[in-house]
Amino acid sequence: MIAPVSLLARLILILALPNLATAGVRTDWDPQRKVRGWLLDQEGLHLELRQIEPDRVRAFFEARGFSRPIQDRLARACVFQTVARNRGDRPLALDQHRWRLDDGRPPHLKEAWLPWLKGQGAPKAARIAFRWATFPTRQVFAPGDYNWGLTLFDRPPGTRFALRLHWRQGGEDREATIRDMQCIPIAP
Repeated sequence: MIAPVSLLARLILILALPNLATAGVRTDWDPQRKVRGWLLDQEGLHLELRQIEPDRVRAFFEARGFSRPIQDRLARACVFQTVARNRGDRPLALDQHRWRLDDGRPPHLKEAWLPWLKGQGAPKAARIAFRWATFPTRQVFAPGDYNWGLTLFDRPPGTRFALRLHWRQGGEDREATIRDMQCIPIAP
């Protein structure tokens, strides 16, 4: 017969649950580019989110035909290079609509940016390039699959935030939180 779980053991488990949500998260620093990255390895999902400097964002979008005002707006949109891999043995589904920032909003998804870009007069070819350069809003990864792209959080430069991730692995919901992420500060 298994002994009932004591009240103390339950309390310890309850207090430990928030820490389990950040298990497998680590940060790194690129001293050459002076950018930080956040890496999550949990339950088959390997996710890397790395800051991209505003000058690199501006240059990338300039090369794709965006006007200077649009380049400047995107450069201030808290842009991260996002890389996802399925290291598990079952299909993994990511849906950024289910991701949440600490204020409850999802990242500023490409579906919201595209009408804005069109309204700003961005050429069709540039909008197509934007669509292809941004991380897929929804994707199912077979075991071993990976993909990458830009994620725009649309937070002010220097802002710190938490990102709650949701995904499905083999038909089961998964969740993790990456705390203390930061948009690159921009010098005045």
